[in-house]
Amino acid sequence: MKFPLALFFISLLSTMTMAIAHADCLAPSSPVNKDLPNIELTLWNVKQAEGILARPPELLNSQSDLYFFQEVNQVGLDLLQTEQGQRSFVQTLHNHKKYGVGILSTLKPCDQYTIEVADEPIMSKIDKGLVVHFYKFKQKSELILKVINVHLPLFMNPTTFGNGAYKRALNKLSHEVLSHRGPLLIAGDFNGWTPSRVRTLLPQFAKSNHLDELTFSTNSGNRAAMMYLDRVFTRGLKITSEETVTDIKDSDHFMRRIEISVESFFEQ
Repeated sequence: MKFPLALFFISLLSTMTMAIAHADCLAPSSPVNKDLPNIELTLWNVKQAEGILARPPELLNSQSDLYFFQEVNQVGLDLLQTEQGQRSFVQTLHNHKKYGVGILSTLKPCDQYTIEVADEPIMSKIDKGLVVHFYKFKQKSELILKVINVHLPLFMNPTTFGNGAYKRALNKLSHEVLSHRGPLLIAGDFNGWTPSRVRTLLPQFAKSNHLDELTFSTNSGNRAAMMYLDRVFTRGLKITSEETVTDIKDSDHFMRRIEISVESFFEQ
């Protein structure tokens, strides 16, 4: 009888640990404690961290809850956190090379992890991948928000015009979508610049996963915007506003700001 009893206590301890972990992610960092029931996301490919290192006031003075960066490094994340020293952040960085995919969040995630996607030799300093966070809220603790920061391959095998590895990366992203039943926020640099990606692969990805894509009001003025590289997909969310910051010249991508209503979560 001693062995089963020991197993019982181990199981009980594990359950208590999980309960404590989930309770911890509800408060005080939950956005329901804010005056305005919204989450603000800043999305930006910072061009090998140059965008952050230039210290643009549009970034340093930002009050976003989530920052989705591509081509960022630890120095860049630490710099922004230091500049906004009055705010507490959680960092997650997928960075096996010099620059990678990173999230800064004022909200404490219940869980977080990163996923590798195939990379191209020509971009030897820049890691591609996915960074995933999960969040819960007081009003409806069983409802979990999943957010995914994305940077997909640019160039790959020229014999397939890059689509072989690109499809595999999209399949990994689709797996993350299909494994979650709650609301989703997916944003990043999708590198959807070839005709097959723009006309076929990305529309199929959105349709098969029942995702809505945000259309930015400003999509001209730099290379990344004209090619529609930056994309935002949602499921079960209400986007209340979007803004493109066009006067920062420290990256070949525009900075994007998206505001999401938390109230829309509770309508699920």
